[in-house]
Amino acid sequence: MVKAGQHAYIDRKLKKRTMRSLWIERLSAACQAHGSNYSMFIASMTRKNIILNRKVLSNIAVAFPQVFDGIYAEVVG
Repeated sequence: MVKAGQHAYIDRKLKKRTMRSLWIERLSAACQAHGSNYSMFIASMTRKNIILNRKVLSNIAVAFPQVFDGIYAEVVG
């Protein structure tokens, strides 16, 4: 039982890490479709003080591509 609890704790931490990398991969693919890359997109968001986390941006990019296009144009353009 103790070992099971230790593995459960570790896996909860790993799940957070893998989900964040999934969000970053999705954003990277969406940015590459616009001819840019992920790091430039995030840097531009930081410079313009646009506060949206990676989870929300990833969900927007997948579910609502037109909305992401508008966000991308605002950030980069």
